[in-house]
Formats: sequence, C-alpha cells, structure tokens
Amino acid sequence: MRMLLLLTAVAVINVAFADNHSTWELNSAASKLSFDSSKNTTIQETHLFRQLTGSVKQSGDIVVQVDLMSVDTNIPIRDERMRAILFKMAPSAQVLAKVDMALVTALAPGQKLALEVSGRLSLNGKVSSLPLSVELQRLSDQSLQVSTGGSLDVAEYGYLPGIEALRQIAGLQTISTRVPYQLKLLFDKAEP
Repeated sequence: MRMLLLLTAVAVINVAFADNHSTWELNSAASKLSFDSSKNTTIQETHLFRQLTGSVKQSGDIVVQVDLMSVDTNIPIRDERMRAILFKMAPSAQVLAKVDMALVTALAPGQKLALEVSGRLSLNGKVSSLPLSVELQRLSDQSLQVSTGGSLDVAEYGYLPGIEALRQIAGLQTISTRVPYQLKLLFDKAEP
C-alpha cells in the first residue's frame, strides 16, 4: 500500500513538474488581433493583422510578435498604402507581459481567470507600458486561451504624419488616431 501511495505521489509530482516547465506556443491560425478605425467621425471599420507568433515561457514571460505588414482591411489598395506609408519603417510590433504560471497550471479545463497584467508594447521604435485586463481560459490540458482588449492613441507612437498622408490620399475629413483593439490568442502546450 505504501508503495502504491509513493508511486502515485511521484506520478503527481512528475505531472505537476512537467506542466510547470512547459512552454506554450502561439497557435497562429487560431489567434487574432483585430483593430478598429474611425473615419469622418461616424464610419467605423474592423481590420486584422493576419500573422502573429509568440509563446509563454516556463517563467511566465509572454511574448507576442505582430507582423504589421500582414494588415488586412478587406481593401487591397488600403492595405498596400498602410504597408508603404505607416508600417514600412517598423514592420513589426511586440507585446511583452508576465503571468504567474502557478495560476495557469492551477486552472482546470474549462475554468477562466481574470487578471490585471503589466505589459509592454514595442511599436514603431517606442516602448511603453501597456496595462492589460486579461482573461485566461484553460480550454484543455493542452490549450490555453488569452483574451484582452483596449485602445491606443497611435499618434503617441509617431503615426500621425502617416495617418495624415492616408487621410489626404483617401480624401477624408478625419481619421482618428485612437485605435481600439481586441487580442484573442490560443496557446498550445509544446512538448518539453
């Protein structure tokens, strides 16, 4: 009996150790970064960045890389203009954050957890703090969903001249520099 208890305890410790030392890789096909634009004060549109990469390390460090050249507004000429005018000089952005992995591993499949996380955003040569209200959901033993949203004033990241150029090209009265975003990420556990 003692041997059975000992073997059970060793198995539980091994599972916990393996879970705590796993890396979670971003499932790019199932992840999405969308953002809204507003023009002429009343016209709202939602767009996407199609290429995201990232991971959650054993330490709880989250890194998500966004390929800004993968912008998809459903209007090819606008995508080309945004790539050439806004994103050409700095074609990627990076979001960095840290989460307590003990909280993640304690989640059972189906459970959710809301957290306030201090993140950092690297965008167009500027790094700034990015407070995030994050919802974690353990979808299964092998998958974790991370959702957050917010709003950025992209003028603070040096995009005002490019937005003004786009406004003139499109013949618009205004394009807002305030950009709401929604980030929904799916991470799959990588084999240690």
